[in-house]
Amino acid sequence: MACSYSAIGDLESLKSMLVTGGDILKANYDFQTPLHAAALCKQRHCVDFLLSSGARALQKDVFGRTPLDMALFSGDAESASMIEEAASRQEKD
Repeated sequence: MACSYSAIGDLESLKSMLVTGGDILKANYDFQTPLHAAALCKQRHCVDFLLSSGARALQKDVFGRTPLDMALFSGDAESASMIEEAASRQEKD
């Protein structure tokens, strides 16, 4: 569900899921996370929210693609930059 919300940019539903105990970081059957979906669909506000909620910036899907790969594929330089910054912070942790 969170992947679908991320793909369409439904930030309010993502926030609602988080408040009610839903796992907004859970991967789907291809191991794609909501961050993968948001990055691919150019939903920058969701990318920002998911990263601030603990999404792993370099988590790979079943095909070896990261959310950064998805942002670059979609041509979304701003999301790619946000993901790169988060990846750098996460690698230090």
